[in-house]
Amino acid sequence: MCGRLGWGLRRWLRRGEAAAARESPVAARGGRAAVPAPGPRLTLAEERRNLLVLWLGCFLTSASWSLVLPFMPILLAHLGVRPAHLATWTGIVFAAAFATAIFFSPLWGAWADAVGRKVNLLRSGITITVVLVGMANAGAPWLVLIWRLLNGAFSGFIPAAYSLVAATTPGHRLGRSLGALQTGPAAGAILGPLIGGALVQVVGIRSTFYLSAAAQAVATALVLALVREPDPPRRGMRLDLFAGLGQAFANRPLRAVLGATVILQLALTLIEPLITIYVGQFHGVTAVPFMAGLLFSLVGVAAVVCSPLWGRFGERVGYKRIALLGLGGAAIGNAAQLLCRTLLTFGAVRLATGVAYAGANAGLGTLAAISVPESFRGRAYGLLTSSQQLGNLFGPLLGGFWGDSLGIHSAFGLASIGFVGALAVLALGALGWREPEPAGVR
Repeated sequence: MCGRLGWGLRRWLRRGEAAAARESPVAARGGRAAVPAPGPRLTLAEERRNLLVLWLGCFLTSASWSLVLPFMPILLAHLGVRPAHLATWTGIVFAAAFATAIFFSPLWGAWADAVGRKVNLLRSGITITVVLVGMANAGAPWLVLIWRLLNGAFSGFIPAAYSLVAATTPGHRLGRSLGALQTGPAAGAILGPLIGGALVQVVGIRSTFYLSAAAQAVATALVLALVREPDPPRRGMRLDLFAGLGQAFANRPLRAVLGATVILQLALTLIEPLITIYVGQFHGVTAVPFMAGLLFSLVGVAAVVCSPLWGRFGERVGYKRIALLGLGGAAIGNAAQLLCRTLLTFGAVRLATGVAYAGANAGLGTLAAISVPESFRGRAYGLLTSSQQLGNLFGPLLGGFWGDSLGIHSAFGLASIGFVGALAVLALGALGWREPEPAGVR
């Protein structure tokens, strides 16, 4: 599959080369010049090679984590965590990386601006490899927690890859390049749980961690050997973490989008760490890791396939509507999972719920852009990412404590309530706001 995706990417880039050469650097609307990427340029061949290598690197990075993260409860159980506390420990370990990433990610971004994006990629790749090996050798649950905290503090390979492409690609090719790069981690997130489930079943959880570390080491070696970055300007950069916050939170539609995003991610990650444990509770299920990996992948498949369809639908009916539809569908889907009595029906409902997730994310992501002026969109997306991380931090913690206290089955009801809350925040916060007319409306 990777070979076909890589071949398709190369063909797509060759097909676009002639058109790119004819494109004007002037923006289509208003005649304003497109902002070029700063610094020296790569040749077209170097740019193309960078994109292919970074696509593979992002694929391997995404796959390396999704090989093991869904099966963290198995590792913790091997380390002596009792079943009565397994959901709580799983939630804490899941959330740990997000807790440190919230604070460290902006610092690494500023450091990369000063010393170079390739160096930042190598730093991140080496760190992730060491963390995965460390987790494979952990002898106690608290050591797994420490490694996850270090992972959040020092990783960031995929954002660093986006940053390098954005800094070295001319403006008239930037959109297509970033769009192509984004398919790498998406493909890794889909295939990783499937392959990981089979590996855990065959070779065990610790050996699967070693294989994940090997995949990340390969990604790092490819970057070292093949990726080229022009010498970046060596300059100090002061990062103001609070720049634009006042302007953002004075914008009522953007404020509603950010609030809904926090609740959406909280409700989503509340359930994810518990899936592997929950699958084991179905009668007659023996290959628990493989089946849990399959269920994780179903949601990813739905998102990859349906996100472009939701986007085109949003052009016709408006992005606020598709966000509300997606949030409503996610609430219904999680409530419906309470009624599933067989693994087959549970998987079918998970797939349908993944379609709803795709609509909610597509709508909120676009609303974050069209609710602010073009000059503020970079900061708006930065705040959107922070909102996602905040939900990712507290969702697993809440899900773990809830699962141990009131049962995993009831956690789906709590997630459903969360999606209703996100829907209410968006609907009330954007009440009366008229979004710009979609491109498809005449």
